[in-house]
Amino acid sequence: MKFERAVKSRPKSNLALNPYRASARVLPVRTFRVRDAFEEIDIALEIGEKLFVIEVKYDHIPTEPYEIFNFFRGANDACVQASRKVKVISDNLQHFQSMQIVGARVKSAVGLVLNSTMLLSGLTIDDVSIIDEKMLDGYIRNYEEGSVLIGRTAFFGAMGKDLYYRSREEFERGAAVYFQRPPELARFEALLSRVKFARSGGPVPKTKGYDLAIYDRSPPS
Repeated sequence: MKFERAVKSRPKSNLALNPYRASARVLPVRTFRVRDAFEEIDIALEIGEKLFVIEVKYDHIPTEPYEIFNFFRGANDACVQASRKVKVISDNLQHFQSMQIVGARVKSAVGLVLNSTMLLSGLTIDDVSIIDEKMLDGYIRNYEEGSVLIGRTAFFGAMGKDLYYRSREEFERGAAVYFQRPPELARFEALLSRVKFARSGGPVPKTKGYDLAIYDRSPPS
């Protein structure tokens, strides 16, 4: 699939632009057999002592109820797959290292699902975090530009280099934390916590400690 080919090729080219690239590498795609099944790792990315096992999943943005159901189910299945591959690697880490498939510095494996949409980014299922291609590209390049659009009001934020880390140590230590709780989404939470209105005009519903705002027009001033 065109999306998967493009996504798989970018980590290596992005790493070439990273000043701390000596601490990371993209492993060749591997297929291994577990009992009677064959498993393939879409992207294997080493950063410091972590090996990120990334499952790539392409999906259209769902609109109909059955599409939304299938979208969530597909994301869950992808997380289960990534978790299963992490377990195989974790249980046989020394073996993979002795064959020089995994670097000697690696101490643990972490599962990620890279989705083609941003709808579930930041969600964690079965200890596997869901990310999107922009998050992966941005962290490796240490650069991100974006805007937040809510209703008809746009909040633009242009961010420059050294956005996520300023040293090799920060690059290595920060990767797992970033993918579990990306600062882009943390900014959304902070914004939502200040909003005190909803579509119904009644009480603002609560979810996970912050206010949920539903805009059907421009936010009131």
